[in-house]
Amino acid sequence: MQSRLLENDELNEVVGLSAISVEEYFRGVYYLYWEDQRTLRKKIISAERDISAFEILPITHEIAVKAAEMEVSLIKRGEALSLADILIATTI
Repeated sequence: MQSRLLENDELNEVVGLSAISVEEYFRGVYYLYWEDQRTLRKKIISAERDISAFEILPITHEIAVKAAEMEVSLIKRGEALSLADILIATTI
């Protein structure tokens, strides 16, 4: 991830990250370090630093509508994804 961030920085490109992906990342940090609150605090600070390299893309009305369309389309074809994955996929 670090080399990709450096490459984007050199090109002055902004990289977006879905708010859902941010939640998933922080959930992993909390899950791994919950029992050691001191380490957890350090890992949260590190995670905040990592995430600050991205533009965080919110779930908008437009994304919600696209997600609904995608979810029904998948269901009608007999396929399924989690709502989180659908929202990530439809985030612009």
